[in-house]
Amino acid sequence: MIHTNNLQHPPTEEIVQDELKQLNKRIRAAPSHPELIQVPYEELRLLDVLGEGAFGTVHKGEWKGKVVAVKVLKNQQLGSRARTQFINEMKLMSRLQHENVVAILGACVTSPLCMITEYYGKGSLFHFLHRTRPKPNLSLEQQLKLCIGTARGLLYLHVHNPPIIHRDLKPANLLLDDDMNVKLADFGLSRDTTMSATMTGCIGTPHYMAPEVIHEDRYTEKADIYSLGIILWEILTGEIPYRGWNTIQIAMKVVQGIRPQFPELVPTELRELVASCWDEHVDKRPTCAVIVQQLVSIAHAKHVRIR
Repeated sequence: MIHTNNLQHPPTEEIVQDELKQLNKRIRAAPSHPELIQVPYEELRLLDVLGEGAFGTVHKGEWKGKVVAVKVLKNQQLGSRARTQFINEMKLMSRLQHENVVAILGACVTSPLCMITEYYGKGSLFHFLHRTRPKPNLSLEQQLKLCIGTARGLLYLHVHNPPIIHRDLKPANLLLDDDMNVKLADFGLSRDTTMSATMTGCIGTPHYMAPEVIHEDRYTEKADIYSLGIILWEILTGEIPYRGWNTIQIAMKVVQGIRPQFPELVPTELRELVASCWDEHVDKRPTCAVIVQQLVSIAHAKHVRIR
């Protein structure tokens, strides 16, 4: 929770170090091979379509009297790459337990393959920022809450050993609950760093894609940090990055080092933090822990308290 007051705050390093300890404790306590709740497809009632991606369609649905989100795999052919990727997504999400990560409730493991997750009525961050009418005019407090929630969810993924890389981090994959808490979703492209000695391939959405991913070079969790930087810019400005350019033009701009411009009203310290996230030199990008620490520090300097 974030609220404004004039209380004295503990040092930000202490807050983040304590958070890291709690995250590591939670990860160690989680089962390494948790059991998926297997749901018969007949128990589901599919309602409105909420979204559609390359690998599946997400519906609003009902299960045992509860409103849920149901992701149905497009390609139901046994042995297909999409099926394997969908099952990996279920297995990965089933062991992730964090307030800024979407919780999986169960799965249909026979045709049709489905994943059942918590339903968040406010939809995606992208929809909230760009489809809400009238267009939201967020206060700095609201912006920081969204920024910190996103960074904390990503931090939880990255502190795993080995780190879990999202690989398709973007506002469309960030859901909002009724209290405007961010929930990282859609791990269809996620993988931990043991799954491939060299992770390459043009994975993700060009607006949020790191230069090394576009180049199909080897990449690490720092590719997520680049994506996070673009998302922070989008939250702070309320604009779509690279608006008016097609995907090829955007990719060219990214590899040329051209980044979205900040309006003057964005505080300097936030501009500098975002610029460090999207640095073309991978080693110069901060870790997620550093980003959370700096965001918390900025919030304190602006007399915004984070709980």
